Amino acid sequence: MGALVLQKISGSHATSSSKVSFSPLPPTWLNTGKCSPIKVVLLAAMSVTVLYGCLSFGNVSLDTVNREAATNLWPRVMLFGDSITQRGFTTEGGWAAMLANSLQRRCDVISRGFSGYNTRHWLALAKLLPVSSLQGQVAVLWLGANDASTTKLQGVPLNQYRDNLKQLVAYIKGTLLIPEVILVTPPPANEAGMNTHMAVGRSGALTLQYAVACKQIAEELQLPVVDLHTAFLRQSDWQSLLVDGLHLSQRGSRLVHSLLLPVVKQRVARFMPHNMADDHRILPVLSGTYTGNMQEDIPNWIQGHPIN
Repeated sequence: MGALVLQKISGSHATSSSKVSFSPLPPTWLNTGKCSPIKVVLLAAMSVTVLYGCLSFGNVSLDTVNREAATNLWPRVMLFGDSITQRGFTTEGGWAAMLANSLQRRCDVISRGFSGYNTRHWLALAKLLPVSSLQGQVAVLWLGANDASTTKLQGVPLNQYRDNLKQLVAYIKGTLLIPEVILVTPPPANEAGMNTHMAVGRSGALTLQYAVACKQIAEELQLPVVDLHTAFLRQSDWQSLLVDGLHLSQRGSRLVHSLLLPVVKQRVARFMPHNMADDHRILPVLSGTYTGNMQEDIPNWIQGHPIN
């Protein structure tokens, strides 16, 4: 007498040996002289349970579906920044929402923006938060608008800003294990559009120095950089790209989205499932060869689009 058991699938990918198999129970259980009525009932229950599980797969075998891969289909794009990033999903400063919409069903866009923070704050914060809460495949690091201030709370000297950016990139790559990092320069500051409190310690000339430093660090570390400062100033009415002299208006958010999206798409492409064209989405679009039978369509799609 024997019983059905499922052979365990080891590792991150199923192999040809990962399948439903038969295996005898320990000999002591099969000794008819010691097999009590309770053991008989347990054996029967185990066999019925496993058989039901096998039947529930229908025509889909275990080596067709890599269940771990199915949970990791979506690469993560992490947005690290200050209030400009925190406001990235609002109706005005919605550049992050636009980015997430453009990349829907291709990756997850996750915001870690904290109002008022500078590079010094972020260095301390990153080491205090759980690593898993910051991990992904692509990181957009956008800091400098608060560093470019002479106030005690937010201002960071230019040379320290440079060092902090380098340390943050090293932490992102070395500890968070995010292989792709994109730097973004602070936008120009429009003191005339700021309220009295916000304008203290800020100036367009000072912010320019931090934007230049950000580009220099990107070049030194061989990282892609989105130069928003220059792109904004190329607009004849660039002040309208900011809602309060510092944060983005809807028009400013659209410009950020248009500049950042192609850079992010290029970096995130290497982490997408294989065999996906630029206009494809993760999991089947219910048309063409897909029938709407989820028990067949989902495993077939995953099998045809393996994870790296």
